[in-house]
Amino acid sequence: MRRLAGFVVGALILGAAPGGAATSDVPRDRVIGRATHLGADPPFPPITVGIVAVSDADGSHPRGLLTVRSAEIGQRRLGRVTCLNVQGDTATIGIRIVLAEDPAAVGKGELFKIIDGGASGDEIAGYAVTEEPPTVCPPLPFSVGVISGGYRIVDATP
Repeated sequence: MRRLAGFVVGALILGAAPGGAATSDVPRDRVIGRATHLGADPPFPPITVGIVAVSDADGSHPRGLLTVRSAEIGQRRLGRVTCLNVQGDTATIGIRIVLAEDPAAVGKGELFKIIDGGASGDEIAGYAVTEEPPTVCPPLPFSVGVISGGYRIVDATP
């Protein structure tokens, strides 16, 4: 498990690193952070989600990684970002699952909603796993408050 954690941290850093200096002037949307929330359904397990997601301001060229871990229910996943939609302090992130506690989930997709609530508190929600990884990240209606940690969202739209 420590190897997986080390891999995930390294991959998060490398996977979301911006391209070369030639593209550094392109405005980028970003979602970065790690927080724990309680699951929305019984037994309401603590779930920790780590995110490093980046895209151009228009949502193109999404990249990065998202990790999910809940020891209480034996869940752990790693997903590559397939879409990112940032609107102000709210983001939707789509992933393609590349590692999972259940091998049947590998290759499938999932959407997450994140709110950077600042001093009033951040929120997050993971949605149902889909057969195909999402390529479009629509606004999502539901989220729950985090109990520790937090997220930072940067909206590059002028």
